[in-house]
Amino acid sequence: MDKLLKTELIILMNKSSQEITNEKMQRAYGEFIAHIDNVRFEYEKVI
Repeated sequence: MDKLLKTELIILMNKSSQEITNEKMQRAYGEFIAHIDNVRFEYEKVI
């Protein structure tokens, strides 16, 4: 969970919207989803 809180998407969401470009947000969202997929994959290996 700590790793999720340190992702760029969460960091960008805490900044003023005037500081963030659409491209930055799209890239951060893609990285966040990839991270979630990795966590899910690791979880499924355990079960």
